[in-house]
Amino acid sequence: MYFLKFMTVMSIVYVWCVDFKIINSSRGGFLLMINGFTFNKQCAKGKMWICTSKGTSRCDAKVRMEDPSTVIPYNIQHNHPPPKYHVTKDGKYIKL
Repeated sequence: MYFLKFMTVMSIVYVWCVDFKIINSSRGGFLLMINGFTFNKQCAKGKMWICTSKGTSRCDAKVRMEDPSTVIPYNIQHNHPPPKYHVTKDGKYIKL
């Protein structure tokens, strides 16, 4: 899914496009995948998603999901390469 976002700040229009999808994790949960990087939902009722490498790499990348079709990037700069996954026949993503 592609999302095109427009924002106007001091008469300057900023446009960004985020390619994202919700994937099934091998543990039965869901992850948000953007350009190969994965994000966990910060809390059950929250809208913020943080990089799955926050604990191991201290990555500060995070996004906000307003609704199922709207993702707002807060910081999508990562300090590590994207994780590698194997996709099973039933569509689950297993981190390698």
